[in-house]
Amino acid sequence: MNSNNKNDINRNRFYSCNDMVRLSCKECAGCGQCCENMGDTVKIDPYDFFIISSFLRKSFDELFDKKIQVHREDNGLILPHVMQSEKDKCVFMDMNRRCSIHKYRPGICRLFPLGRNYERGTFSYFIVDGACTKGYKSKVKISQWLGIENITQYEKFVSDWHYFIKEIAIIYNYVLNSGSNTDLDLYLLKVFYRMPYNVYNENDFYEEFYRRLNHVNQSLESIKKMDPIKDMIDECYM
Repeated sequence: MNSNNKNDINRNRFYSCNDMVRLSCKECAGCGQCCENMGDTVKIDPYDFFIISSFLRKSFDELFDKKIQVHREDNGLILPHVMQSEKDKCVFMDMNRRCSIHKYRPGICRLFPLGRNYERGTFSYFIVDGACTKGYKSKVKISQWLGIENITQYEKFVSDWHYFIKEIAIIYNYVLNSGSNTDLDLYLLKVFYRMPYNVYNENDFYEEFYRRLNHVNQSLESIKKMDPIKDMIDECYM
């Protein structure tokens, strides 16, 4: 969960990935409640898509409308998310109410019941009050909870992707008309999702992602320098 909703935040503390936090739930036993009725909230960033598609050996087009759909967000952008079944359960939940892609699950699923609070070009973690209704939880290091090998590189990617999306939302809302928005939607989906990541490990993925990100940023550079767009983008990092 990515949130700036202060009503959902445990105000006692924000955490880094090196902190020990009470997250591990011995009562879970695969209840599956966190995988139900999630609507279109489980967004898939490029890293999520890379690991899921690599595991399933399927392209974006092959997964589209079977496991993944796209949705227009409140900020105007069209972004992919995990689908629900007709019974309002995640399509990746198996017959035993377990995640069939658990090792390769999206970042939002890895976070639960944590959220991210973005400020000053980076982010910290917080516990979402009432997200998990189970009882006693034992302490676990957040980096261990997330299960990401290169946590430093991953957190950099998460932050860069978040602020990039905020910049694109500004361009959507203040510069482009509806027809151009559609063109940019298709362009972003192509660059970050539909074009195969022909790489074999996480480090190679990050290199490829940043090549694509730099290419998109360069193509939008003249727009980002426009007034008042530049000022609004600068405010994103405050």
